[in-house]
Amino acid sequence: MDAKESTVSFLESDFCQCFEQMRYYDAQIFDIFKYLSGYYAAALSLSVGLYQYSIEKHFNLDFAIGTGLIVSFLFGVFMYALIVRNRVYFVCVARYVNEVRKTSLEYKPLGFQNITKMYKNPIQPPYFNWRSSQSWLMCLVALLNGLLVGIGFYISCHFIKCALIFIILIIVLELLIGIRYLQIKEKGSVAKAVFGKDTEIKEGDDGQSILS
Repeated sequence: MDAKESTVSFLESDFCQCFEQMRYYDAQIFDIFKYLSGYYAAALSLSVGLYQYSIEKHFNLDFAIGTGLIVSFLFGVFMYALIVRNRVYFVCVARYVNEVRKTSLEYKPLGFQNITKMYKNPIQPPYFNWRSSQSWLMCLVALLNGLLVGIGFYISCHFIKCALIFIILIIVLELLIGIRYLQIKEKGSVAKAVFGKDTEIKEGDDGQSILS
């Protein structure tokens, strides 16, 4: 097999594997959301049950319940960050797939014209896109995190206005941080988006390749 055939074989294999990676990251985001949905439901159900029990038995469990919800919120923030990070991985792989497709279609194999305009732009999709289902899931998790904090604060202090303010504040703050983080990733290569800096191969003093 000559160098050209070897390169074509590599790109074909790499293209297929990257498609699998795209499916993996997309599925992982949905799996995180499904897991969080059950987690939030359990946390809220337990909190409401304990709150009603404390009223019936005249035990003051408000602070403990509120603290539990705040801890649940911290876990939710971690999972929210995981969704945002997986979006970065998804976009990086999707852009690479588009670049490989673009390179292949430039030769118009068998006269193929790509009349359907299948994706081939290596700078698409954007890291943040309001129309993406992944972005909507990110927003829903931020909403649920805000509800956890608001309900926890209300049970602890019984100030409904303050609870509503906390809900709105947490949701807005999470979304602003997440969206801004994704938008910053547009300023550079996919390597910089993942590793924080561009990586390139250099020759070391001993003649061996090193990654920097």
